[in-house]
Amino acid sequence: MVIYEEKRSKDLDLLDSEEESVDEDRFTNYIAPKYVPHLIKIAANKARIIPSDSARTIFNNWRKEWRATQSQYNDKTGFVNRVPDHTLKVAMCLALSRYENNTTITEGDVTEAIDKISNLIYASSKAAEGTGLDPMAAQTKRVVDYLIAAQDNQLLRKELLVRGYGDYDPITLDKIIDALMEMGWVRRQKIGIGKNSDWLLLLAGEPKEKIMNFRIRGAR
Repeated sequence: MVIYEEKRSKDLDLLDSEEESVDEDRFTNYIAPKYVPHLIKIAANKARIIPSDSARTIFNNWRKEWRATQSQYNDKTGFVNRVPDHTLKVAMCLALSRYENNTTITEGDVTEAIDKISNLIYASSKAAEGTGLDPMAAQTKRVVDYLIAAQDNQLLRKELLVRGYGDYDPITLDKIIDALMEMGWVRRQKIGIGKNSDWLLLLAGEPKEKIMNFRIRGAR
């Protein structure tokens, strides 16, 4: 839902050979057999996807509070205004994932959708802002985005190096971490001993507060 790219991940030759690439082979032999039969069953049915009473209450209460407070965001992309719509669509997709057994949008579907979409609000605003004048702005944004998307909003330094391969080196990452710590957007904890030691980076400050604020609203 939020797409930010500075360059193509790879260039494809339109007049290349017709032999299947690794990606095409994986799609044909793994992805299609695993997911297409379920999608065919969904397409063959005409039943309605209806929210349960508790799911409807949670969504409506959260949407009213969201509409009342969304003006605090200076959003030029339109994403903020579409947050409730995105949330409902994700809840529907979660219900469709178990369509054979249940055609109801559950309370869990709504709360998970609110949580997932809330995590994208800050990422959306940062993507729209661009890279700015700081030469490390793009790399810093990626580090913050990785932490926003990570489970419990925390990652090991080693994991950040792997995810950012090609975007930043260890020295640049350490500079980014130091800057984010100074801003109060990241905390770090030393874990392990000797060669197995590493830094655990935890999202903090403004990004963390905004994410937690939306999660609390969604749980009401």
